[in-house]
Amino acid sequence: MDYSIVFKLKQIDLEDVGIIEMFTSWGEKDFSYSPRRFKGYGDIQLIEVEEPMEIEGSIELKVIGLVRKLEWQANTNPKLLADNKLMKLLEKICCLEYFSIYICEDDENIEEVFELDYSKCHDIYRIVTEALSWDKPQNIKIQNYQ
Repeated sequence: MDYSIVFKLKQIDLEDVGIIEMFTSWGEKDFSYSPRRFKGYGDIQLIEVEEPMEIEGSIELKVIGLVRKLEWQANTNPKLLADNKLMKLLEKICCLEYFSIYICEDDENIEEVFELDYSKCHDIYRIVTEALSWDKPQNIKIQNYQ
């Protein structure tokens, strides 16, 4: 199946979770891409989703690539998730006071909403594994607004 992972967080929290904006250069000037591109944990590529924001100062980013690897590991050997870079990024995001993470099959609606308390970050592993299950996939939104 093809899944998308999109998350929303405050722009001021980007650096705290290891996400930096990528730029292109023209001469001596740096310019943002349009839409803006970001990088997290070295090789995790992210692209800004340009939609109206519920909270001023927030940003919505879509993961480009690595989702299939996460899905494969969740279904064949969940122990590998502990070393998965995308999983580590999601775990860091879950420690923020404000975030939402959407995991859904492409072109599907979110059916179930999970509230995740940021002080219990370890729950993200169970939720991701259940969401990406080949037997019974779930479209979910994990959120925390403290």
